[in-house]
Amino acid sequence: MLAPPSMSSGTRWKAGGLLGGCGLLALWIAHGVATSRLEKIVTPFPAHNLRGQLPSGASWTGGSGGAEILLYVDQHCAYCKEELHAWSTSLALTSRTPAPRVVLSPRSDTQHDSYLPSRFRGMWIHDRDTVIARALALRGVPTTVVIIDNRVTAIRSGLTSAAAKDSLLQIVSVSGPAGGEL
Repeated sequence: MLAPPSMSSGTRWKAGGLLGGCGLLALWIAHGVATSRLEKIVTPFPAHNLRGQLPSGASWTGGSGGAEILLYVDQHCAYCKEELHAWSTSLALTSRTPAPRVVLSPRSDTQHDSYLPSRFRGMWIHDRDTVIARALALRGVPTTVVIIDNRVTAIRSGLTSAAAKDSLLQIVSVSGPAGGEL
C-alpha cells in the first residue's frame, strides 16, 4: 500500500486559504440571506383581523382604509428605541403620509409611556393579547408593517435604513393617509 503524500507547508497554506475563502463566502452568503429576509414585500392579505387597545381603553381595529404604517416594538428592546427615534425625527413624514402608529408588545408598560419619543406618546396601540403579532406572523421586534386599502402589503423586520424608510413612505404617500386619527 502506498502512504498518502505528506502536505508541504505550501500545500497547507493553499488548503487553509481555500478553506478560509469558503468560510468568507459562506459568511457573505449568510449576510445576504439575512439582509434579504429583512425586506419582505408580501402578497397582500386582509388587515381586518388586526385589533388592539388604545391608551384611552378604547378598541382599535386595523385597516381603516387608505394607508397606515405600524411600528411593532417592545419597551425593553434597544433596537426598538433606535427605530422609534429614527421614525420620530424623519423629515420625510409629510401631510401626504400618515404618522406611523406604534404597536406595543404585550410585555410593554402601558401605564408610563415616557420611554417613547414625544411624537408617539399617547398615540400607541397595545397588542395586549398578541392578536396583531399573530395575525401578521411577526417573529421579532422592531417590525414595520405597511397597510394599504385594508391589505398588508409590506413587512420589514429589524432596523429600517433611511433608504428603506423613504421607499416605504413613497409607497404609502401614493395611496394617501388612512382616514381618522388615533
